[in-house]
Amino acid sequence: MRKMTPAACTVAAFLLAMVAACEPQPPDETATGEAQPVPPASEAAPGPADTAVSLDVRQKEGLGTYLTDASGRSLYLFQGDTAVAGGQQRASTCYDECAQAWPPLLVARAPVPANPAIRAEMIGTVERRDGARQVTYNGWPLYYYARDLNPGDTNGQDVEGFGAEWYLVTPEGEPLRHEGGNDRR
Repeated sequence: MRKMTPAACTVAAFLLAMVAACEPQPPDETATGEAQPVPPASEAAPGPADTAVSLDVRQKEGLGTYLTDASGRSLYLFQGDTAVAGGQQRASTCYDECAQAWPPLLVARAPVPANPAIRAEMIGTVERRDGARQVTYNGWPLYYYARDLNPGDTNGQDVEGFGAEWYLVTPEGEPLRHEGGNDRR
């Protein structure tokens, strides 16, 4: 048997890699009716930041006014988050797969309002089980939605997942349920 030169070995390895890359791929999961996993956000959700997180508002026809971060990314509340004894503050119940689909808004310093419509007395934080600080508004822990790829996207509005409903948050600190406010269901 003949020995191969280093250059020939490199070419052979390259050709093997090309053949392996051309192998047939399994069929798309959507063709079988199975749900696709939530894709990761195009960029990681900010936090915890060295600077203070700023809350802002945005208005969208058909929805009304809702909370965003300073870059315009929509913020949501999870009705499955549990109330902490003795107050309106809630503890986050969204971890693991849930937190991949609904990344929490984390902060290292106190969050601040970036808009007069944001009520500073409603802004707070709650400690997550890993010790991270999650921003709250009116006691509700705030989250992004991984399928909101651009500022102003609201794909997570009125979505049921991980055992409860997800809603955008009004400047009054309530779930946004229809144009101009909520119906206090």
